Amino acid sequence: MRGFRLVGTGMSVPGIRFSNDDFSGWLDTSDAWIRPRTGIRSRYFCHKPQESIRCGEEAEVSEDCTVTLAASAGEAALKDAGISPCDIGLVICATSTPQEAMPSTACLVQKRLGIPSGTPALDLNAACTGFIYAMSAAFSLLQSGAAAGRMYALVIGADAMSDILDFRDRSTCVLFGDGAGAAVMKLDNEDRYPCHFHLGAEGNDEALLCEGGKLRMDGKAVFRFAVSKILGEMEQLNQAAGIKPEAITHILCHQANSRILDYVKRARHLREDQLFMDLDRFGNTGAASVPIALADMNRQGRLKAGDSLLLVGFGGGLTWGSMYLKV
Repeated sequence: MRGFRLVGTGMSVPGIRFSNDDFSGWLDTSDAWIRPRTGIRSRYFCHKPQESIRCGEEAEVSEDCTVTLAASAGEAALKDAGISPCDIGLVICATSTPQEAMPSTACLVQKRLGIPSGTPALDLNAACTGFIYAMSAAFSLLQSGAAAGRMYALVIGADAMSDILDFRDRSTCVLFGDGAGAAVMKLDNEDRYPCHFHLGAEGNDEALLCEGGKLRMDGKAVFRFAVSKILGEMEQLNQAAGIKPEAITHILCHQANSRILDYVKRARHLREDQLFMDLDRFGNTGAASVPIALADMNRQGRLKAGDSLLLVGFGGGLTWGSMYLKV
């Protein structure tokens, strides 16, 4: 099989930055309560919560939504890769919050970016694991020749989590933010870049679900699930490919809670610079979480040629998965 190479990344967040203390107008919470429990300082929303407006704040709405964020992140990834929209042979968007049931977010991104007619474009929903699932699907479809003979795929994770939050529920609404991240992936005929995927799911809506259109979460159950799956994906990679966690340059997990990631770091004795975190600035952005972190790492200059990456996701469904690749 041909190699699967990361050649460009991009990200986008809406214009409304919401700090922890901004919730205190209507919730019994504060930065002093939120930050030690989650590691989050701020997040970005497409619109201000209605509760804040009722408390006397000025209404503020950005022009951003899932589609605009996805397109902006995709455009940035194309620029970073140094390629044209005409080079893209496949568009996949992972999202749990599409603007409409149809057309798909991927089709709308295709139109906005000028990606040629006839290029396959589809959405995929695996909650916060969506980007990992989408990368696996992109790899398989490119290998199959379904991408109109082109070698590049645009893979996006985008969510406007504010659309499904109950802003009266302090246990969940303070955790999430809106945003999109994108990666341009290339089939490489010359080099065989190591690539390994592992995906899983368990039909279980007790720990994390949308009820009445709003997200509900059992924090303790999600913590146990997340820790077990991150550690399990590391062990699975070791068993399947002989790659131990300590040999991986960067481990990039879904940015849900710093306590989850700190527990994993201690359990596997990971290096301080090995486990990347940026949830302090963006919160949990759903399917966008992993690709935003990937783009953030890239723009900080932390990705170098030859680096190895383990991407790990977990989310509602329940779903989980991982991807190992080299830069």
